[in-house]
Amino acid sequence: MAPASPQEWERTVRRFGDALEGLEKRSREADLLSKRGKTTRLEMLHVIGSHTSYHVGQVALLRQLLGAWPPPSGGVTW
Repeated sequence: MAPASPQEWERTVRRFGDALEGLEKRSREADLLSKRGKTTRLEMLHVIGSHTSYHVGQVALLRQLLGAWPPPSGGVTW
């Protein structure tokens, strides 16, 4: 589903960036080796990073297929 407007897209990107900044701040303040259940916070961060990078790759692939790659700000072209 596409964003309804460029402003909606910008808002979504900004919210995602804010969430990552919050996660980074909390991870610097937490004991990353402490566990919640069977998983350490460090392991959870690894899963979040892997999951996010997977979806970033999907976005890049879709943009390539749509002829919208590289982005206007530049980027890796392969």
